[in-house]
Amino acid sequence: MGDDKSLDSGDLTHQTLRRFALNVALAMLMALMFVPEARVTVTGWMLTLASMVTAAFAVVARERINDRFLNRWDETLGYLAIALLCGAFAGGAAVPVEA
Repeated sequence: MGDDKSLDSGDLTHQTLRRFALNVALAMLMALMFVPEARVTVTGWMLTLASMVTAAFAVVARERINDRFLNRWDETLGYLAIALLCGAFAGGAAVPVEA
């Protein structure tokens, strides 16, 4: 995707935003269905995992971090930002930490 010139920047940005919104909604829905008592914390954990997977995809696809359109790196930062907010609202860490 980083070197794909067949799509213009608007299409790639819309594709990234669609993928991001779908993944966040799916993480929230799964957390609500499977762990309703700790849905905010579990959503943060799932989005942290999603950010790691998306960063791995970005490395494999050799996408540039600072590009003129949104790509997987921007998606990764979005997942991390929401995961940190989930951790702040839940009163704990977004990433499970052993004491």
